[in-house]
Amino acid sequence: MALLSDNELDDREIAAMIETRIQDKMGITPDQFRSALHQLCEEILLDDGDKAGVAVTDPDQAIEMMVLINRDASMSFDDISQLVDLIYDTDSTVIKATLLDDKRIDETLDRIDNPQLQLWICGMLLYLIKADNVIHENEKSLF
Repeated sequence: MALLSDNELDDREIAAMIETRIQDKMGITPDQFRSALHQLCEEILLDDGDKAGVAVTDPDQAIEMMVLINRDASMSFDDISQLVDLIYDTDSTVIKATLLDDKRIDETLDRIDNPQLQLWICGMLLYLIKADNVIHENEKSLF
């Protein structure tokens, strides 16, 4: 969520993740991380009724988005970044309405019941959102 909350997938934030070995500390592989990021993008695009969650009026853009969503193979960060860009190009309110939905944040945070892990996640979240030298309003809300 932190990587997407400022409306773009920034290379400096990815570099900060790699530098601090966040994935290793979370016990996941790079492919598992990319898969989770891809799944989050897909959730943003789909509502509870499995209908498109954003309005796409350009048929070429819709095709490009669906190709990226329906990939079975693990996606590169460039592919995910392209998907993020497509999401924001279609509807600028998607990030606030979908990603930063209070229910989604609460459900995610409720799964973390270890106080040490909670503190570590807060520290890593702050580190990531500062990586591009700009703290976006959505990043502040998430933090």
